[in-house]
Amino acid sequence: WLKRHSYPAQPTQPKHPHWCHRKGTGMAPSRVFAAFVAAAVAPQAAQALEGHRHQQGTIEAVEVHMYASECGRVSTRHSKAKAAMFPGAGTDPSKIQPFEKVLKDGFYQVDCVKDMMFHHGDKFHDNKFDYDAGKVADVSIVHYDTYVAKEDKEPMTHQVCFEFCRTIQNMTFFGLQNGRMCYCAPYYQAIAGDSSACDAPCDGNPTMMCGGKSKSSVFAMHRCADTAEQLASKKGELSEMKTDLDIAQGDVETLGTDMQAEADFYQAAFGKVGDPVASNLMQTAKVFAGEMKEAATKAKTLSTSVDTLLSDADGLTAFTTSEDIGKAEALMGDMEEATTSGLALTETLERLQNEASPDLERTEGAGSTYYNMMYFVDKAMESDPATCGGDAAEKPMLGSLDECARACDEDVHECVGFSFYPSGVKTSLCFLLSKVKTAVVYTGCAKAAPPAFLQHKKVDTPQCRLKLSKFEGAALKPDPSGKCEGCLKELTTADRCYK
Repeated sequence: WLKRHSYPAQPTQPKHPHWCHRKGTGMAPSRVFAAFVAAAVAPQAAQALEGHRHQQGTIEAVEVHMYASECGRVSTRHSKAKAAMFPGAGTDPSKIQPFEKVLKDGFYQVDCVKDMMFHHGDKFHDNKFDYDAGKVADVSIVHYDTYVAKEDKEPMTHQVCFEFCRTIQNMTFFGLQNGRMCYCAPYYQAIAGDSSACDAPCDGNPTMMCGGKSKSSVFAMHRCADTAEQLASKKGELSEMKTDLDIAQGDVETLGTDMQAEADFYQAAFGKVGDPVASNLMQTAKVFAGEMKEAATKAKTLSTSVDTLLSDADGLTAFTTSEDIGKAEALMGDMEEATTSGLALTETLERLQNEASPDLERTEGAGSTYYNMMYFVDKAMESDPATCGGDAAEKPMLGSLDECARACDEDVHECVGFSFYPSGVKTSLCFLLSKVKTAVVYTGCAKAAPPAFLQHKKVDTPQCRLKLSKFEGAALKPDPSGKCEGCLKELTTADRCYK
């Protein structure tokens, strides 16, 4: 389908084609693909189309019929070409050889108008005595009835007229009038007419309208020569998408691998000392790491297939035969699908990346506003390592203590604190919490540690940090009944240390 801008203030002007979407239509097209059709029309038509841009307008949808795989096809149809010599488009009958070669691969309706070309641009047919287009452009319309043998004529439809006009050199429009009259034109020009509509049913399909008694249903045709430009455009879009996809894929794969390693390390360490709080947190990190690695694997697979598509596109250099156009059309369809899939996957990867490693500013010193949980429970144990769990505010993330604190700051409405684990393998890991429910404090670690270990600001031990502004003056001592809204439900004091 083609979306276009229409401008009611200029009813006699052709509507400006803007952009289009793929959609299958009749005549068994091999594939329908998006195309910027404004570039397909003749210079005169392009000028007319560009001449009525306005700031105000409405959006319409127009059906676009595409048959690119037939470009260059030699037809077996017959015609009765004449043999006089005249210069200009449509003015030299000896050079008009209908059905010999397909030059256009699609069409769409642009207007219902009284067409100057039908009435005054007809050099050889019924209106030849009113012909004056030669004074301006030295062109003529070409009639279906003039060149198609009587025994080969078909009941008129949009497709029948298109099949004829798509093979006529230098014609970019075709018009239908009074249900049966078909003509091809290098351009069209609306002139003053009556208030009638294009309401004459086509002889070959009464569900279609083929102009009216005085007005023409005008259709623009899309030229086959655009295939190379379209392929280059699709290739550029695909290449740009692949660049972004590969960058996001590499970043997310690294984050997934690092998070998996940290989770494995700490799950094993705290599993040995029977800490279900920490073990459960690490399991959520492993699940999220698996999600990232799965997305990265999909992206890598897609990127490999994109390499193949780009290589195939490089191998297409000729677009002169039906087979060439068919290959290009099929390839462009695959490229468009790959681009769409890649954009969606890149968006997923960037979301995962932002969750696992947020892009944060002003992180230095952010952790100073978060105190060890035991400060609010029992200050005697404030310097002891502790783990805590509860309701998650966000996905597990990788980052320093200050980065975790800044991430919690930015989650203003949810995050009240975080469970922090310093680097066990490569990087630190933390879990933002919207509610802290359970905790384990390790009082046995200090017995074997040097004096520096007792400094509560030290960040090389697991810590449960809570936002001072949320808990200042509050008591978090355990309340198993759950009646205390801000209190811990369970606190385990372990006279041992994790390894």
